[in-house]
Amino acid sequence: MSEIRKIAENWWGSYQGTDRFIEVVVPHFRQHLGVFKGKDVVDIGSNAGLLTYEISKVSNTCIGVESNIKYHEQALITEEYTKGNCIFLNESVEKFSTRNDISYNALFAANVLYHLKDEGVESVKKILRNCDTVLLFSRENKPKKKNRFDLYHWKNIQKFLEEEGFRTNILFDKDAIIEFSSSHSEINREAE
Repeated sequence: MSEIRKIAENWWGSYQGTDRFIEVVVPHFRQHLGVFKGKDVVDIGSNAGLLTYEISKVSNTCIGVESNIKYHEQALITEEYTKGNCIFLNESVEKFSTRNDISYNALFAANVLYHLKDEGVESVKKILRNCDTVLLFSRENKPKKKNRFDLYHWKNIQKFLEEEGFRTNILFDKDAIIEFSSSHSEINREAE
């Protein structure tokens, strides 16, 4: 964890949940990242890149795609610590889905699909055509009607992937869900 904390200390304007993210969320994700061994991964909505960095430790490569310039600039600080195994692009998922100059065969996204509009979800579908491995994390969230796919709940995400031809597995035991407090009282953190 010290390496991740060292990266985060160099960010400007880090958010209030950084400690929780480093101490709770990253270890939770880390246990599942072995599916990316030997893969070329694209991380949609990579934010400041800490999970991209963790993925890059087991994958061949990892490309973080982040449209928000603030988070992309933080990801560039993270990139300095990755020893060339991952890169970060400041572009939308829509733009990335049209690229043919980058090879990848796996997709990662954490708590991002419910933010996408219909065009963004259609772009994820294009990206999935190149992938044989997908790892998505989501929390049950207050429904956000940004897209017609209702991807604010893991059951809807599971259905979405199955409709795209993927066999799915649920990676959690509801009785073992990590509990933590949040300043966002309107969000149901039950399934995070």
